[in-house]
Amino acid sequence: MTAFTTILYTLSSAFLIPVIVLLIGLFGWSLLTMGDFLRETLERRRRNKTKTALTEKLEGQFFEVVRVSQSEEEAMLKMDDLIDATADHMTRKLEKTDLCCRVAPMLGLMGTLIPLGPALMALSGGDMETLAKKLVVAFTTTVIGLATSALSLWVGTVRRRWYDLELREINRMANRLLGQAHVAEIEETKTQQIKEIANDPAFRKMDSKKAFRETASA
Repeated sequence: MTAFTTILYTLSSAFLIPVIVLLIGLFGWSLLTMGDFLRETLERRRRNKTKTALTEKLEGQFFEVVRVSQSEEEAMLKMDDLIDATADHMTRKLEKTDLCCRVAPMLGLMGTLIPLGPALMALSGGDMETLAKKLVVAFTTTVIGLATSALSLWVGTVRRRWYDLELREINRMANRLLGQAHVAEIEETKTQQIKEIANDPAFRKMDSKKAFRETASA
């Protein structure tokens, strides 16, 4: 039994350094994410609430799709591909913050529990200096883990609301452009039919007879 406990103690102690390194990395990443989040917040406040850089970019791409597409179905498929790619990009971005929000507290808890074993051993031996050092490590890892999780949760929650609004606006914009393209296609078809009728010899003959009758009656 002593051998198993020794193995477990050795393994748990070996996790301390990787846990601390990962915590520092996640905390640094959360700070970078917070900076990008603040930049995005300022950009959105400068722009119209429903016109972000992403929606303006997609609007230009949608116009190009409508212009080069041969039919409404083709334009719809291309627009759906653009919307799906945008939604995937948003999902991947949110997944990173969600993962950080969940992993950081786990690492903080591991960083808290791992030093408690040596701390209790130091307490039983009367080594107060070692006990104090281990407790400092335990408490600081907890704080860092919770702070990282809180930053990631905040950024992820606000961005999820932003992206939901953007996707709804993008879908409305795509439907509006498809409707305009459909109306333009109908008008073009009517114009083409009028030209074909006007160029029809039978129509020209009938029109000439009508003009002759109107002249004779005058």
